[in-house]
Amino acid sequence: GGEAGRGGQAGRMRIACVSVVGRTNEPLFMRVYASEEAPFDALNPGSEQDALRFHYMIHASLDVVDEKHRPPRTESSPAPTKTSMFLGYLCPVDEFHLYGYVTNTHNKLIVALEDQAGTGGGIADMTGLFKRIHDLLIKQALNPFAPLGKVVASTNFQNGIDKLVQEAGAR
Repeated sequence: GGEAGRGGQAGRMRIACVSVVGRTNEPLFMRVYASEEAPFDALNPGSEQDALRFHYMIHASLDVVDEKHRPPRTESSPAPTKTSMFLGYLCPVDEFHLYGYVTNTHNKLIVALEDQAGTGGGIADMTGLFKRIHDLLIKQALNPFAPLGKVVASTNFQNGIDKLVQEAGAR
């Protein structure tokens, strides 16, 4: 009963930023959808002023990612590691809610949602979205000409992310 009402509100989420951060916390991809204008790549020099704001937000959320997910250690330790890749809700920053996902290669996927309905967004929607972003990242990594651990500059990857964001906003 309560799920149906919440699902309607979850459709009000708007993705403001999609980011891929490397295993040593270096930014690999950041696409900002903050305004009604065309999205832009926040890692390009000369990108808009909004880019700096999202860099800070993503960087601030990395501490929470580290708390929720620790890479497996080499020494045997009783500390359990999180097996689920979807970290869920990370933290609020201004009018945005940040969600996280960690790949098996310890790259971090972080999505900032603009909270338009006063809810935290839809968790089920976010899990599926992260899996699809991860699939795009895997396709990018399988490209023999794409350098691993470097900024993702592929237009196919960028267009795939744009399409996912557009589909998520249309629901």
